[in-house]
Amino acid sequence: MKVTEVRTTALAVPFVDDHVTWMGAFSTKSTLLIEVFTDAGIVGPGEAPAVPFPEVNEIVVQEFATLLVGTDPRRITQWRCGWWCRRSPTSISA
Repeated sequence: MKVTEVRTTALAVPFVDDHVTWMGAFSTKSTLLIEVFTDAGIVGPGEAPAVPFPEVNEIVVQEFATLLVGTDPRRITQWRCGWWCRRSPTSISA
């Protein structure tokens, strides 16, 4: 089994009233839905908190996607080594 695609979808749910945190006031709750597709037809869902913005997380996920496509999703250790051993600028900062 191999990863064939990683797809992201930014989601936002509006608040009735602004939600105030140490980071500021927010009018929506945002998150990033992540779907990992395999050649066996299995889809693995995931989520990345969208702090500060879903667009930032989407860039990070797409950077990792280039490392994951073609790998076996059951080999977690291989994924971790793939990220760190290739020294991607994103993986070093993650």
